[in-house]
Amino acid sequence: MMVPASATALATSPYASGVTTTALHPALPQLDAAYAAAAVANLQPPAKDTTWTKLFVGGLPYTTTDQELREFFEEFGEIEEAAVIIDRQTGKSKGYGFVSN
Repeated sequence: MMVPASATALATSPYASGVTTTALHPALPQLDAAYAAAAVANLQPPAKDTTWTKLFVGGLPYTTTDQELREFFEEFGEIEEAAVIIDRQTGKSKGYGFVSN
């Protein structure tokens, strides 16, 4: 594993006394451990990372609901989540949303 230069600088810094390098490892083993711990404890695993599967949908009519957005995109495959973004103060749609599979 290649350690970033900033991590090397941190490890050799006089200000980093007592700092361990465990935070320098990739997050994947930690995520696998979280899933394993959840399975052992019979709990739900952490939410699926939708960073690469979430689609921005803009220009929605302000009357569009989450259910209508979901139904439209289900034509193209299974949808895990469909959400129209709502303004907190007014409670009205902002005219965009997200869909993830």
